[in-house]
Order: sequence, then structure tokens, then C-alpha cells
Amino acid sequence: MNASSCWQLHTAHAFLSRASLPHCATPPQVRVKFVTKLASIRVTDLPIAVPETLGRYGLSEVVNHLLGLNADTSAAAAAPHDAAPPSSKAPIPFDILIDGRFLRTSLARYMRAHAVSGETVLELEYLPALRQPTEESADTQPDWVSALAACAGAAGTGGERVAGPFLASACYDGCLRLYGASGGLDIAHSARVSAQPLTALAAAAGGGAGGGDDAERCWLLAGGKDRGVSLWRVSGGEQRMLEQAAVLSGHQNSVAAVSFSPAGGTHTAASGDWDGRMCLWDLAAAQGAAGADAEAGGPGVKRRKRAAGEADAVVVELEPTAVFKAHSQAVTGVYLAGPDTLYTGSWDHSLKAWDAQRQDCVRTMACAKAVACMDAQGGDDAAAASGLLATGHPDGRIRVWDVRTKAGETLTLATLAARGGWVYGVKWAHGSAYNLASSSRDGSVRLWDIRSGAALRTLPAHKGAALCVAWHAGGVASGGDDGVVRTFKVEVAATVT
Repeated sequence: MNASSCWQLHTAHAFLSRASLPHCATPPQVRVKFVTKLASIRVTDLPIAVPETLGRYGLSEVVNHLLGLNADTSAAAAAPHDAAPPSSKAPIPFDILIDGRFLRTSLARYMRAHAVSGETVLELEYLPALRQPTEESADTQPDWVSALAACAGAAGTGGERVAGPFLASACYDGCLRLYGASGGLDIAHSARVSAQPLTALAAAAGGGAGGGDDAERCWLLAGGKDRGVSLWRVSGGEQRMLEQAAVLSGHQNSVAAVSFSPAGGTHTAASGDWDGRMCLWDLAAAQGAAGADAEAGGPGVKRRKRAAGEADAVVVELEPTAVFKAHSQAVTGVYLAGPDTLYTGSWDHSLKAWDAQRQDCVRTMACAKAVACMDAQGGDDAAAASGLLATGHPDGRIRVWDVRTKAGETLTLATLAARGGWVYGVKWAHGSAYNLASSSRDGSVRLWDIRSGAALRTLPAHKGAALCVAWHAGGVASGGDDGVVRTFKVEVAATVT
């Protein structure tokens, strides 16, 4: 045993002996082993006997004493002379997981509920707890904020980010608004898309058909009650701008959901409407419209003046590569996982998996309630996608689905009770397999870890309903029917370095 492990065990035993109640019988003990995926806060993996009455907070104190954080001077004085000294850093609040689930009871209650023997050594994983988020910025728009989309940005030829990160909003006044790279809400550019409300928005990076500048741009796809879908370039540089690249015509009713494909750039997209119909799109001509097609003035390309004295803007008119009836009611969630795979969610109480090339439904997943919103883990990052979908429902619940399961196996991985009424928006955190944000009718934004049945944090964000949510710039943003876009800084407790 090295000096560090010796110190950790000594301080833990000293702490646990002092924590025992002097006038009560010593509670039964259970042996535990603390593990973590974070090397900077790793402690000894030797089993330690702790009272079985301890829960999350007590176990968090034990881990802090093992780390020597804010260690008691009396314990330090009694330590072996060759032991490592304690740290003067402040304690870190930890969450505790056991068997892949957050511990929200005492160890004794968990062991009784799961018929675990007192002779078993329990493996407890610890990780820094989520701190209470703080509000950063707010921006008031003239009408309901129906959708938000964030993009990390596109990489330039030298690997630098040339467009992004950015946050965009779609509003019931028919306008797109583009916010800057920071967590602030300074509007960099806005564009009127329609005289009718916008209801759907998606963002993606790269994908220019001919390479060059277009490959270094980010893109927005917007849909609304005018039955139209439009594609927009987000130009890089200090002054970001929105430039319309294409008009996509094919829907016969209001568009409720849109999605870019994360595979192979953003050359393909999908959109769903209130009739239950889906349209699939090939965006290559629009994303390369600044190249040879535009110069040749090929079919489907028209020029439209951007402003007096400025160069013409090339706007491509696209028709869908496929139109098909996907659901009997509104399509409220769309995820185009690649050129061959499509997932849709609907008010008809179902999720469906599709062969996008043939427009064949290959699997139908029944939902207890209508699907109000949907997001895929990994989002527009194909490499990060794990086969998990999250759906929000009018019953105030979020359901997490593992679409990789075989027929006959349980598809619902977790059910989270938001308790805030209708769930209007749900979004996976970038790069996380566990963390979600949701927005609800009661105006709140909730932060989740799917390994816990309860929200980690609840943020009062809007006076009315919170209609949409997105992760952006190290935090979360939300929009509501009070016309406000609000951002919060989200962070976990600092780790020891």
C-alpha cells in the first residue's frame, strides 16, 4: 500500500468513527469500493466498511475525506508520519451511482430492495454533481419563440472554426435570428423567412458540395406554417450573416419537424408535416449553388437581389426526392440518421423506423401517449450517435428508447417524469450519452441524467410555456411563448487537478 492509499484509508476511518452517534448503537456496516472514470479524482480501490445508513450525501463526504479535501486537522495530526498530507482545497459535491443508477436512498434501503447480501462488496461510482445553473442572458422577441438550434461550427482548411459556434431562433413573427458565438444573446443577423409563423429549425456544419467556402459554412433548415422549408447559409468571419440558399417546396400542410443527415455532411435532409407526410431532400445542388451550377444557370436556379448595390444571391428551388405518408397524424419528430435510416415520431402514438431509400417502414414502436418532440443522442454528429432516442409527451414524461434492441425486447430504456405538464422540447447534451434538457408547459427547463428518475435541476425560465430548448456555449438555452430567449450556464463541480 502506498502512502497516498494509507492516508486515504486512515482519514476515512477517522471520519467514520467520529461520525458515529455517541449515544446510539453502532449501525451495521457494509463494505464498499469507490470507483470513478475521472483519473484526477481517483481514490483507493480497496474496500472500506461504511455504515449502511449512509446515502448520497454521507458517501460524498467519505469520498472527500479519501481525497483529503478540507481534511480535519486532528485526523492529519494522528496520521502516520510518512502519509501524504491532506489538501486545503474545498470539498466537491459528488453523485453516487450503483449498478448504473443514481443512489437516492440509503445503502440499507437499496440492499433490501435489490436483495443484496450484507457480505457483498458494493461498487460505487462517484462523479462530480451538477451545480445549480446560473442565468446568463435574455433577449425579448416580438412573438413566440418556437424553435432553437445550435451548431458548434464548421472547421476551416487549417482546422480552425470559421463559422460558429452559434445559436439560432425561429419565431412566430416569421423571422430567423442568429446569435453570436458567446453565451450572450447579441443578435448578429436576422432574416424574414415568411409572413407566417416558423415552427421547426435544425442546424448542421459543413457539407458544401464542391468543397471550398461552402464546406466551411454552417447551415440552417427552417420550416413553418406556410408549408415551406428553406435552407440558409451561415457565413463565417467576424460578421456572421444569414444567406438563403434554397426554397424547398413539397408539403401540403404546416411543417412541424426538420432534420439534417449527420452522415456525409448535410447533403440530405428530411421534413414532416401536420398531414403525417414526409419529404426527403437532396441538398447538394443548393449547397454547391455558388459553383458550376449557378454559373451555368442550370434548371431550378434563380437569382434574387439581396439588397441594392450588393451582389446577386443564388437561391435554388428544390423538389423532394421522395414524398410519402408516414403517420396518420402530425409528424412532430424527425431524425435522419443517414442516407438509409430515418426515424419519425407522431401524434398517432408511435415511433417508426424507415428504410429511407425505399420509404418502407421497418419497425413501429407504440407509445403510451402522443409524441410531442424528439431528439437523437449524438444529434448531427454521426460518430457520437448511440441508437438512443428521447421523446417528450403531453403527459409530462420523457421516454428514452434504445432502437438497437431486437424485436420482442424492451425498447424503453428509461421514463422520466417531468411533472411540469406537456413536454414541448427535449435535447441531448453534446457529447453525452446520459444528459438531457427538456422544456415544459409550466415554463421550466429541466436538466436530466437518464440514470436518475428525477430531474437533477429545474430552472424557472419563462412566464408562460417553455416551447423549445437547446445546448449552446457550455450551457442551455430556451425559448417560450413569452417571446423570450434565455440562456443558462451549466457546469459540474470542479475536479481536482
